[in-house]
Amino acid sequence: MKKSSAYLAILICMIGYTVAMHAEPEQDTSKPKQASTDKTEKEMTKQTVPKKPLKEFTPSEEISIDKPVAFPVDI
Repeated sequence: MKKSSAYLAILICMIGYTVAMHAEPEQDTSKPKQASTDKTEKEMTKQTVPKKPLKEFTPSEEISIDKPVAFPVDI
């Protein structure tokens, strides 16, 4: 009986620790931090816009719906 109560106590501590580690940090609602967040978001959107248009993909062969297709596993 003592072992099962010890295991239960350890399990409760582990769950509490896991919840505490994965909890979202409290956010500060001050204006300067918000301004810096807006600036970084603008920088990220500028980086994600491609400079030249991508080529349109045209498949080299038709694949039937009923047949399986092998995909590479070493991507």
